[in-house]
Amino acid sequence: MASGEKDFQVSNESESGVLSERIFSDRLHGMTHQKVYAEEKWGYAPITEESIDKMLEILEKSEYTHQEFYKKSLIAWKDGDFSNAVKVHNVIWNNKGGNVGKAERLLTPKEEMEFRATQDGT
Repeated sequence: MASGEKDFQVSNESESGVLSERIFSDRLHGMTHQKVYAEEKWGYAPITEESIDKMLEILEKSEYTHQEFYKKSLIAWKDGDFSNAVKVHNVIWNNKGGNVGKAERLLTPKEEMEFRATQDGT
């Protein structure tokens, strides 16, 4: 489990047709963008019941280094609890060498709706 941002390292290797941990963590990072405020954001993957279920399915077939971190995060989201989104974003962002765009807080419902509208083209 990722205990802190500096301890979070992931592999680029795919095993048995499962996404590499790098791609999985990038997708999870993109999902957090729907929920967090950051000066800059690159990438977006909408958070839906289906996308959470798909990520959990991928986890079942994988043996990622940070398996428990991902699972705990996604299960909270499945239960409607996004209070961990800033931490999830920043742990992965730090691993990617982020220097601009650290998440500062959760978006308000209005901010989230506006962000989604710009991303979804609505």
